[in-house]
Amino acid sequence: MPSPSPGRLALNRRGFLKSSVGASAGVLAAPTFVSWLSAADAKAATGAAAFVDDYKTNVVANQTPETNAVIRILGGFAEVWKTGDDWNTGAPLRPEVLRANLRYSERITARRTEAEAKQAFITDRRHQSYSVIGGLGPLAELYKAGAKAVTSITSAPDGTPAGKISDSVPADAPAGSALGAGSHDSDLGEVAKLVDTVRGPFASSNPAKFAFQYPRPWRMNEDSEVVDTGRKDEFGYPVYDSTVVVAPQLLRQRSEDPAEDGGFPSGHTNALHLAALAYAYAVPERFQEMVTRAFALSHDRIVSGMHSAVDVIGGRVMATALAAAALADPANAGLKAAARKQALAYFLEKTGTTADTLYEYAHSAGLDSDPYADRDANAREVEPKLTYT
Repeated sequence: MPSPSPGRLALNRRGFLKSSVGASAGVLAAPTFVSWLSAADAKAATGAAAFVDDYKTNVVANQTPETNAVIRILGGFAEVWKTGDDWNTGAPLRPEVLRANLRYSERITARRTEAEAKQAFITDRRHQSYSVIGGLGPLAELYKAGAKAVTSITSAPDGTPAGKISDSVPADAPAGSALGAGSHDSDLGEVAKLVDTVRGPFASSNPAKFAFQYPRPWRMNEDSEVVDTGRKDEFGYPVYDSTVVVAPQLLRQRSEDPAEDGGFPSGHTNALHLAALAYAYAVPERFQEMVTRAFALSHDRIVSGMHSAVDVIGGRVMATALAAAALADPANAGLKAAARKQALAYFLEKTGTTADTLYEYAHSAGLDSDPYADRDANAREVEPKLTYT
């Protein structure tokens, strides 16, 4: 495949950001977020600033559509779900939609293989910015070395581990190593900094989780009701009336505070897509593959039983909007340029390619070592996950 021009790469990036938000947000908005506000609220929302100019309002102190840009962009979810006074008192407004949502989780978790459960554990426990690096294909190991990016989550247990597990810097990691995108003081420090900036203090899913209070699927039945059976499982967690089965490896990783543990939007999905889009900006030679990687990892959230399809769609919508906003922010212009310049120079040196041949090198591996080597297959994987319909 011939190397696309820099202009074509930029066009592809803009096209994705437009189509991904549009297709996914359409599932959440029926017809638009304005219709779920009162007349006075709608008037206020109509006059709200553009998302790219208002994204820094996404902080925990702001939990209304008038005050928080992320809650506004996700507002169509209130067409299908009515938030209650407590975490377990909400009610479906479109029961057929949310019933289908729960049934999808039931089917996926019932058919889950052991290998899929283990992969879902790795996706759950590993730093999201590190997990996404796999989308770089032939450039992935070079990136990890140059950024000093490491993880302690390299495999999954056969069953339920004895306690909670968190990612950490391995004891034998090279000096200066860091979790996630890597060390800011490394050969790819500007790229790591860009990823961390896009995933910065205004990118949390918590404000929206607190605002919508939509429970995780393993706490709900098909009627979107939270029914505590009064029993405890062998790990001491309440047993709810739900047929969604959490992966055995994650049973002890569940939160013990449901009021602080909403399902919508998925925080892991948000983080995965934010990181993927930041990497894709710095390494546009693998843009499509990075996006596909984020879609695949986000699907693991459903496979694990930790999230439902609407949770994942919500996380992806907010991440796409937030990434576009952060990358458009004039305050990040210098960092963007530095990250792209640094990544290009680093990979040209390490691969012995030129600016005209790096694209070919980045796509030189086969499916045996690069699961995203087939671009048409990537498109086929992503398309149904845009809406899960």
